Amino acid sequence: MIDKNLYLIDGHACCYKYYFGYEKNPLRNSRGDNTSVCYGMARLLTSLFLGFDVSHLAVIFDPPNGTWRKRVYPEYKATRTKSVDIRPYIGQAYEMIRAWQIYTSAFKDFEADDIIALLTKKAVKAGFDVSIITKDKDYAQLVNEHVRLIDINHSVGKDKEAVTVIDREAVKQKWGVYPEQISDYLSLVGDASDNIKGVPGIGEKTAALLLNKYSTAENVYTNIKDLSEKQQAKFVSGRDSFLLAKRLVTMPEEADIKLPLNMDDLKIPEKLNGTILNVLLDLEFKSIIDQLR
Repeated sequence: MIDKNLYLIDGHACCYKYYFGYEKNPLRNSRGDNTSVCYGMARLLTSLFLGFDVSHLAVIFDPPNGTWRKRVYPEYKATRTKSVDIRPYIGQAYEMIRAWQIYTSAFKDFEADDIIALLTKKAVKAGFDVSIITKDKDYAQLVNEHVRLIDINHSVGKDKEAVTVIDREAVKQKWGVYPEQISDYLSLVGDASDNIKGVPGIGEKTAALLLNKYSTAENVYTNIKDLSEKQQAKFVSGRDSFLLAKRLVTMPEEADIKLPLNMDDLKIPEKLNGTILNVLLDLEFKSIIDQLR
């Protein structure tokens, strides 16, 4: 039903994509301001307004002062390149989205992943279908008959056929396991982008084979005597690393945080109100204004 289609956007993931996507040739307005991040986000939102059956929409950002994962594991995301500070551009995109009257927020101590996971579960309980726009494989654990991912690595245009949609079977095809096994899969192989180690020496193919056989990572440990001696040694020495990884990659349950939101807060606004029109004019996004009109 068109009145129960929620689209959720990982704001930080998008902002980083657009900044680095235009890094070699940034977009600038007549004042010389770098508008790449705002343009990418505005184009994405315009595409959703014009080409998709969106009834509810939210853009969720990471909080500015770190999250629980950094406290649990100080090396979390420590390997990411920090050669450029894009916080000002993220701030500009955040304010542009607010001017659009689209729900956007960040929640103290919780990443966008966590909040989007909780919103997704809440929405499905309320009878919604949910589409999550992201490139982060962590979200694959949320996919079911009512939840899909839209791959941010592919163009999001007015033509629905131009996007890559990841449903339950696509998760299996892409990672070799089903959505309910993704947190176990990541706890075994780790996640290099977040500097999460997993079980050292266990690669993607081995993890998928073991999970297809034993269903869960815990069952692999229960049946560790069935593994080869080399694999046994890896799982024994990597147990603490596995337990830490499992905690880090598993998204929180509703009991961990109460969202001060109901679904009506996420209703999609007018696609072009006076405030956002002025913002887009100031950014000099004429082509986007023309599309929205």
